[in-house]
Amino acid sequence: TVLAFEVFTDAADPFVAANDDEIIQTLISEACTANLIEEKYICNRLLIRIPGCEASNNCSTWRSEPFRKLTADLKQISNLYDVNRAGIDISVFAGQLAGDAIVSGKRDRFDSEAHPV
Repeated sequence: TVLAFEVFTDAADPFVAANDDEIIQTLISEACTANLIEEKYICNRLLIRIPGCEASNNCSTWRSEPFRKLTADLKQISNLYDVNRAGIDISVFAGQLAGDAIVSGKRDRFDSEAHPV
């Protein structure tokens, strides 16, 4: 099971200046306080920072070379389904395809139809 958090910030947000461990511990604390998980069950942690990536980005942002590279890199992790998309409707669709792929054990449709651009 994976529990992921997406945190939108801007350059002035103190969260941006925090070190990775502080951010991870803050998110774990919030998840535990919300009764999403007990800390003793967390076995791995990963923080990915994407400077300049903001919730208001449109789909043309996803066509830039840095995002194409990140998408290609993430695709190499066979059990990772990146559903981050510009637009809630597209994100939800990608999430549904990811769920179908996980349940069926086949990610072909996810890879062909849920691409971010």
